[in-house]
Formats: sequence, structure tokens, C-alpha cells
Amino acid sequence: MKTKRLVVPLLAVVMMALVSTELQAQTSRNSSSRSKMNLEWRKTDTSLALLNRNKVVWQHVHDKEIGKPFMRIAMIDVSFEYHRPDESPVLHEHRVIRVGKPQESGTYLIDWRAKFSVSGKKDVVFGQNSHGGLVLRFAAEFCGDKLATVPAWTFFKSDGEVAGTTHSARWMAYQGTTQNGKPATVAVFAHPDNARYPAWWQTRDHYPYLNPSFTCKKDYTLRAGETLSLRNGVQVHHGLEDRDEIEQSFKTFLTGERSHTKNGHSIPLEL
Repeated sequence: MKTKRLVVPLLAVVMMALVSTELQAQTSRNSSSRSKMNLEWRKTDTSLALLNRNKVVWQHVHDKEIGKPFMRIAMIDVSFEYHRPDESPVLHEHRVIRVGKPQESGTYLIDWRAKFSVSGKKDVVFGQNSHGGLVLRFAAEFCGDKLATVPAWTFFKSDGEVAGTTHSARWMAYQGTTQNGKPATVAVFAHPDNARYPAWWQTRDHYPYLNPSFTCKKDYTLRAGETLSLRNGVQVHHGLEDRDEIEQSFKTFLTGERSHTKNGHSIPLEL
């Protein structure tokens, strides 16, 4: 099938298209919102931003003094249709990615949710594959540099030792030292409501890669009229964390808020 994927971090051009499409879709779904939207672009020597009524929807920062470019965005709400070329869609996906407010330490959580539903009357089979769902690819320098005596980042998981490339776990983490000499940890959480929990994870050392895959061991069939929901959390932490600390963060992810507030109103995060 022809697929469309949303990968984090996102390229500015891709983000521009996705956010603009979603805003247009929201407008078409609710005609009253047309009068509330006032979109405009704001460009500086170091950034490009999309604004709605003078509030930043997203911003791409490319300041050479900072280093690599990055995005500033709070939430992505987008839908996909999966189909073969020139054929009707067979699968619909609604995806919401919310970036939480950073803590004082700089640590923040990304809440990733996807809900799939069959578009037609026939069941849809997700073929067995070593990767499926949320996939994280890290920078090549995380592999380390033996000549410069820079150690590679290391994987560890909720319980047991990490051996090989396939692991069963509630969560997995990847940590090491960044190019600026500061330690950091990225932990990925799998929600217990996910299909085939605890997840089977795929990791790679030669190209830094981390993925909780629900199709790692066998096909998954989504019946017509049913839905498949996946939820994962990605915690980016300034500093190194041990297993107990990440386990506590995992529990916080499971019991954390299920809504966020906007203009004084509570908005559910569930898809």
C-alpha cells in the first residue's frame, strides 16, 4: 500500500504542509471558525513561523549560532488515508502528537497517539515487520567516535539486560553524551492499552534506532468496523537517568493528565 508517514523531527516543508492542511480541514469542518482564523507568515533571518491571530502555530528556527535547526510546536493533529495508487483508501489514521511543557530542568514529554480504522468493508492486515508504529531515528554521532574517544550511547530497558536487536519491555531508554558535552536520556514508553503489550522493541547500534513494534512477531488483522489505538510517550531528559527514575516517569506517564486546558476549557487528549 502507498503510505504516508509523519516522522519526528519534521522538515520545515513537511510541517508547513501538514499544519496548513489541518487548519484548512478544521475550517471546512466548522464554518464558524473561518471568522476566527487569521493566518499569516512571519520570517526573520533565523526563523520562519506560521501565526493565527498573531499567535504562533509553529516555528522553524535555523540559527547558526544555536546549531542544528529545530521546531517549536505544541501539538500536531493530522489524518492520513492509506491506499494503493489510483484506488480508494482502505485504512484511515488519526494521529495526535502533543509536546508537553518543559520542566524547570528542561525535561519534557511527547505524547504520541494514533487511531486506525478500516475505510472499507474488508479487513486490513498489517504485515509482519520488524518496525511498526512509532519509530525514533537518532543522529549518527550518537554511535560514538573511537578516534575522538567519544563513547557511543547505550540502550537499556524496564527489566533485564539488552542483548541483540529485539527486546520485550514496558519501556526502553537511550542515553549518552551529546556533542556539546552534556549528558541526556531519551526514554520511550509503551502504554498498556496498546495491542500486544508489553511491546516488542527493535534497536540498532550502527544506526541509532528505537521502535516499539506491534507487528514484530506476526501479522495484525484489523477487522472492518473495529479500531486500533496506539499510544506512546517520549521523554527527553537533560542528564542521565537510572532504571528507577525512568520507571517513576513511566508511572507518571500512565497516571498523568488526560486533558489540557485552552482558553479556560478542558480539552480531552483521547482520540
